[in-house]
Amino acid sequence: MSRSLDQTTLRHLALYYSSDDEFVESVGAFVREGLDTGESVMVAVPGAKVEWLREHAGADAGDVSWFDMVELGRNPARIIPAIRGFIDANPGRTARMVGEPIWRGRSDSETIEGTHHEALINLAFADADVTILCPYDLALDGDTLCESHRTHPLLVEGGRRLASESYSADAVAEVGYDALAPAPGSVETFAPSDDLLALRAALLERLEGIPISTVRRMDMLVAVNEAAGNALRHTGQPAQVRLWLENGSVVCEVAGGGHVQDPLAGRRAPLPSAESGRGLWMINQLCDLSQLRSDGSGTTLRLHMAIA
Repeated sequence: MSRSLDQTTLRHLALYYSSDDEFVESVGAFVREGLDTGESVMVAVPGAKVEWLREHAGADAGDVSWFDMVELGRNPARIIPAIRGFIDANPGRTARMVGEPIWRGRSDSETIEGTHHEALINLAFADADVTILCPYDLALDGDTLCESHRTHPLLVEGGRRLASESYSADAVAEVGYDALAPAPGSVETFAPSDDLLALRAALLERLEGIPISTVRRMDMLVAVNEAAGNALRHTGQPAQVRLWLENGSVVCEVAGGGHVQDPLAGRRAPLPSAESGRGLWMINQLCDLSQLRSDGSGTTLRLHMAIA
């Protein structure tokens, strides 16, 4: 099902570029248009691109909220809450945002989660008066570029804005929600137990043998404890916890019963008065990457923490 070019609420566009100059020219024009029309403007792009666009904005750069996507989007699950916070901080104004969550050098797992984030934007901001432009480097692999057609109702190619024939509003939430890649051959499995104290002790002993900082080690311990505790509270059954090393990260997988039905779970900042619903949010803030897969057969949460 294609999407009409006429959108009265969310306008979600993928823009394709083939050089740094084209990136600056095209994205810079989008930012300039927003400034000229009095919109609130947020830009989150990786690394040096922030400074390129600052220079392009010139004297008006101070009117833009700038973020390095390498930090903000290291875990793509953090991006939607940041956009929501920006929109809420500018009530009554049309918002404009540039977000580049996928760039050359991201791991396969990061790219998959970045793609799923792009899909969920369409749900998270369906009724928001916001234009979100997502730049895509044409040097990315073909599968990633094809998936961008499925996650964006509108495409910008060669300066022309087109409706994507691959976008389906009914199926978009499933894009990037593929089965997790198999774990490597060397995996440590912890015996399922409803004794979370014992699980934490066993996991901490193993993590102490991995060269990560004490702070990062404790972040992973808290995240796994939260995931395992959620499984126990909601199903009455202990989760299966596994640990391995992968691409310079320590990975902990927590698999149990239950079904997380809200596709935006963990991507909404909890209200200060909320007595529950903080678990996935906390996990997303602590981990460099979190991969949630949940259906009628159970829930698996795979948590990544970079060693370096």
